[in-house]
Amino acid sequence: LCEPQWLARFLPHRRVSPRRCRRVQGRENRLKKTTSPKTGEEETRKGHRPAKKRKKTMAAINITNVQVLDNPSMFTNPFQFEIEYECLYDLKDDLEWKLIYVGSAESEKYDQVLDSVLVGPVYSGGDRFLFQAKPP
Repeated sequence: LCEPQWLARFLPHRRVSPRRCRRVQGRENRLKKTTSPKTGEEETRKGHRPAKKRKKTMAAINITNVQVLDNPSMFTNPFQFEIEYECLYDLKDDLEWKLIYVGSAESEKYDQVLDSVLVGPVYSGGDRFLFQAKPP
């Protein structure tokens, strides 16, 4: 088993697995030699990765209610949904809504896009529309 000397000093009672040893050796590669601005001596510091900055984004659209109309119905009748949503700020582009019939939960290759509709212009505030599509 691989056991670095400096690790054996801190953990003399413990055997180190090869997997753990690789992880520890990887940490050694991240140590950086720098010159101290105060003393002018060389010192070793652990290098760090800067934190990733994530943009805080907020959804422009919140769906507040979806009602299934004509339920239950015959398989040959069209699907009808009344969709209510609120928009937090004016959008310059139209919204695209798609009605997808999921044929199988196992694979997306059986999914069918029954209908697609563009709604716009979209201004801030609440709105609703009726989405109707032919059956598969």
